[in-house]
Amino acid sequence: MAGRLKTALALVLLAGPQAPIRAGTSDAEVRSFLSSLKESKRVRRKDMDRLMEFWGEGRLTREAVGALRRALKDRDDDVRSRAAHLLSLLGEEASDAAADLREALTDSERSVREKAAEALGKMGRAADDAVPALC
Repeated sequence: MAGRLKTALALVLLAGPQAPIRAGTSDAEVRSFLSSLKESKRVRRKDMDRLMEFWGEGRLTREAVGALRRALKDRDDDVRSRAAHLLSLLGEEASDAAADLREALTDSERSVREKAAEALGKMGRAADDAVPALC
């Protein structure tokens, strides 16, 4: 557990300035936030920060995939990159986003392309048809 916590903290620090991590986010808060993202037309940087918090707490779930798929198409390259990164953390649970990640392989920003390739690599069979684009 200590290793995972250190990794989570390192990733949060690398992600840039954001709201402080609050220990013990309740299940209701997580559900409420994910529900509000489903209703939102656009996922913002602050939303990415919050999702990173959830991952650090071990609470990022497949419920976030829809919002992360929308975030892959955001005009802000930082949001797109973070979305791809969070999808990579979900691995096979994010397999619904394989087509969106395959499309992100042609993004104008290198960090987005790299994170998308990493995410596809963690999706197993769901990403099989992305292999030619990776070669």
